Amino acid sequence: MKFSNKVLLGSTAVVASSSAFATDANAIGSAITAAVASGQANYSLVVIGIIGLAAIGFGVGMIVSSMRK
Repeated sequence: MKFSNKVLLGSTAVVASSSAFATDANAIGSAITAAVASGQANYSLVVIGIIGLAAIGFGVGMIVSSMRK
């Protein structure tokens, strides 16, 4: 009997809290859209940074190799 009361109380809490999260579906969708856009912008910055770092490394390597000759 004790276990069934805990299960009933837990399931009641889950059902009550899930309805509180589903109040405004449009706000949730716009939040997800904003997060995806932010992630894409961050990804673009990382790719640009890696390409720039590789170009700088290549340029420094060429300068150092030409100085050794």
